[in-house]
Parts: sequence; C-alpha cells; structure tokens
Amino acid sequence: MEIIDRMPWAAQYAAFQKLAEICEVAALTPKERERYEESMKVYRDNIAIAQRAEADGEARGLAKGRAEGRAEGGREMQVEIALQMKKSGMPSSQIAQFTGLDISEVEKLSEKY
Repeated sequence: MEIIDRMPWAAQYAAFQKLAEICEVAALTPKERERYEESMKVYRDNIAIAQRAEADGEARGLAKGRAEGRAEGGREMQVEIALQMKKSGMPSSQIAQFTGLDISEVEKLSEKY
C-alpha cells in the first residue's frame, strides 16, 4: 500500500480501475467468461488489423514519395544534361534523343540559355 500512496493520483486511479476490471472478470460465470474472452479476442484482432493497415498505408506512402522523388530528381538531371549539351552547341534533335526529352522541351532550354 505504501507504493500506491507514493503514486500520483492519476496513476492510483488507473491501478484501481484495472483491479476493478480484473475483479469483475473473476466474478463472471464460466459461460460469461467465455463470451468475454471471445469478445476481447475480436477486439484485439480488430486493433491488430487497424494497426497493420495503418503501417501498410505508411509504407505505401513512403514508397510512393520515394518514387516521386526519384522521378523528379531524374527529370532535373535530364534537363541539366540537356542544358549542358545545348551550351556546347549540340543540335536539339540529338539532345532529345540522348536525354529522352521532347524536342520542344529542348528548344525551350534555348530560352533559358
């Protein structure tokens, strides 16, 4: 009891709530206890499913973000290479062929250059 007295009130309350729950379950008839255990199993399964779905969603979101980042970075690299090629005097058709950019995009680089 000395340990309980040293605990903050909120912790004491939580401990007594848990004890009351344990006592209630202990007082159940075998049939009631069986129904209680089954309902708790369903509850825990639902919690696990929700947590798994959340984790899967986060993982998919991270993978999608990474893929988008790589695509954006690759695109920036294509443009940078095309710009350097344009500066060196290479024809737009060859730049488009080597970088995978459209000729119209390569021509727009002329405006930036």
